[in-house]
Amino acid sequence: MRKSTRRQLLTGESEPAWNPPPMAARSYRRIVGANQRLRIGVLGTGGMGTAQIRFIVGEADLARRCNCEVSAVCDVYQPRLDQAASISGGKPFANYQELLTSGLADGVIITTPEHWHSRMALDALACGLDVYCQKPMTQTYAQAREVYHAFRASDRVFQLGTQGVQTTGMQTARELYLAHREALGPRILAQTSACRNSREGEWNYGIDRNARPGENLDWRAFLGPVPYTEYNPEYFFRWRKFRQFSAGPISDLLAHVIQYITHAMGGPDVPRSASCAAGIFAHPDRTVPDSTLASIHYGDYLMLLWSTTANATPLPTLVRCHRGDLWVGGGRGSVRLVPQHAFASPDFRQREVEPPPDREDSTILHMAEWMECMRSRKKTSCDIETAYRGMAAIALAQEACWSGRTVYLEGEELRYA
Repeated sequence: MRKSTRRQLLTGESEPAWNPPPMAARSYRRIVGANQRLRIGVLGTGGMGTAQIRFIVGEADLARRCNCEVSAVCDVYQPRLDQAASISGGKPFANYQELLTSGLADGVIITTPEHWHSRMALDALACGLDVYCQKPMTQTYAQAREVYHAFRASDRVFQLGTQGVQTTGMQTARELYLAHREALGPRILAQTSACRNSREGEWNYGIDRNARPGENLDWRAFLGPVPYTEYNPEYFFRWRKFRQFSAGPISDLLAHVIQYITHAMGGPDVPRSASCAAGIFAHPDRTVPDSTLASIHYGDYLMLLWSTTANATPLPTLVRCHRGDLWVGGGRGSVRLVPQHAFASPDFRQREVEPPPDREDSTILHMAEWMECMRSRKKTSCDIETAYRGMAAIALAQEACWSGRTVYLEGEELRYA
């Protein structure tokens, strides 16, 4: 095997050159009292960012329940920024660095395209802010490693936006697995999937023909660490389809479900290696695959991850163990523990648990938990350790997809077969 170069790990380009003065920035940190209002900045106000804003100021009323406000918003596209400022009442910023150093926020929600996640998270940390980052945690393994160590060395609260861990189904699965882990025996294979289908293809969002780089759109700021290319409306409005900005179904869909199934097993482990088969079989209008099949080796068990945007039939979410299986969300949404025939007994028999209805949208619960932890300084459900371990698996799968090789994680270095 050969060791990857730093250039390969960073996808060929260095990060943007901006070095906030950490000590000076720390002065913006505010100790939030129990009765003080939390001030939230939102970086990126496209569809996801606007939805997060509406959770705070809209019907979910997180502003009242969590005593918070959207104090500042940022986007490189002026129409989106104007709309976000109008909805939230937050101060608009065209430059995210100015928002971070403004002293107007206690924490930020990062809802930008993936290629900006790591830089923004690190810059927010340097300014003493707590972070809620949409998945994936970062775009590459090298970035995940850097963000992980930076947050671990700090006292800042981190939450990854994989809100499905808040559902009663996943909580029930976790409780059932942990209660019967010894009876189930060693894990052999965990499997899950994220599948979608449509006539037009995933991520073909509407394009605003009024977007004009240099007038109402800062195209260079959007590109950031990505090598410069001329403006293409497909790149801006449908960026998930293109490799320089995303890994498509791996980073958008599998980044969610890997956190869910590992949560059901008590939390993610650090992977040892990954291989990935992928292709574009139905939608040729993209450079990311529309279908991927990744195999993750964790040392003491395997994981199979299937994702496609060209067929909506999923694999069952299932943890196969030596003496029994845990079925998550099968049939009517129930969670089932099914002994292998050779090990079934009156003391180890099939159990089926119907999770109670979710009391609320999981995203609302996930955001509220982050805000509660901003006050208590406790760990979130998807803290930096959980986020890093899940991202390590996703990053290995991405590298295996792009390279066509098995990729190994040895210590904190990637090696290619």
